[in-house]
Amino acid sequence: CREGGLSATLASGVFITRCEDHPKVLLFELLYRRTVRLPPEAALAELEAAFFVPLQRLRRPGEPRWWLRPDALQLVSASLETNRFAVIDGLLEEAEVQRLRETARWFFREQQMRAGIE
Repeated sequence: CREGGLSATLASGVFITRCEDHPKVLLFELLYRRTVRLPPEAALAELEAAFFVPLQRLRRPGEPRWWLRPDALQLVSASLETNRFAVIDGLLEEAEVQRLRETARWFFREQQMRAGIE
């Protein structure tokens, strides 16, 4: 506890400190909670069964660009048409993720990029 300080614990378990210094973070979370409604668990289970699990089964470690296989593209296309989004987990190889991470850190160090909520 800090005298005069404001912290928040959200229903999801997220703990936000120094809300008095950075109120936009708390306001964003409150607005998000008020406006976004999570889908029912049955709908999530349907997404998992119809799109997420089958797509992950097609992923082969060490096979670059596995998502370009016709069966993977068909699942992605079907998800886009049905749900208006698609989740492609494992899109990049670990080395590519590392290069992206290093590039993002460089941009922050050089003040070419900043956090979305300030």
